[in-house]
Amino acid sequence: MKALIVAEDEELIEKAGNSLKASGYDLIIYKWLLKALENIEEISPDLILISAVDYPRHWKVLTVYASSILKDTDIFLYINPAAFSEDEERKAELLNIKTCFSSFLDFDKAFAKTDNDIKIENAETIKSVTDCLLESPESNILVTGKLCSSMNENGLSDIIKVKVDFEDIITSEDIGKTVRHITVFTAGKTQTLAAVIKSVGDIIELELV
Repeated sequence: MKALIVAEDEELIEKAGNSLKASGYDLIIYKWLLKALENIEEISPDLILISAVDYPRHWKVLTVYASSILKDTDIFLYINPAAFSEDEERKAELLNIKTCFSSFLDFDKAFAKTDNDIKIENAETIKSVTDCLLESPESNILVTGKLCSSMNENGLSDIIKVKVDFEDIITSEDIGKTVRHITVFTAGKTQTLAAVIKSVGDIIELELV
């Protein structure tokens, strides 16, 4: 069995890692979330532990992608309750997080549970929530979204449109700039593209290069 820990906190890695190793898991540790995102399908872990404290913006990106390709993997999220809003809690529920925990005791208790019935009833609805990941040309922040342009018989058309979840990250100042890393998930396939931003808003229009 393999457990993937995505965190920078050394104490979290050590203590949670010890619990996982004691239960027979082989540990794979990433301190760079984007590298974990790149390799997660190849790793195919049985359990994922992500620190929302270390990655307050990107934990959702990794979780959505992991949930879409790893159907039986349990995901645990380390949080700071003071900084984790009710909106974040709702997103965690929809994203098939098995348990949010803020202490190592909480993690040990949650990890010790053997029943897998603590799944969100509507977890199936998020399987296709994220079709696209875009990297902001200036800040390199990842933006999640859904492809809403049509496909031609050869694949994507030259102009694609993406309905983004966070429209304040890629702004009018980015028009004309190149997004060098766009990952598109369609029909079980992954494509990596580059495109120039033509217009922005809740729907971003891009021209492939």
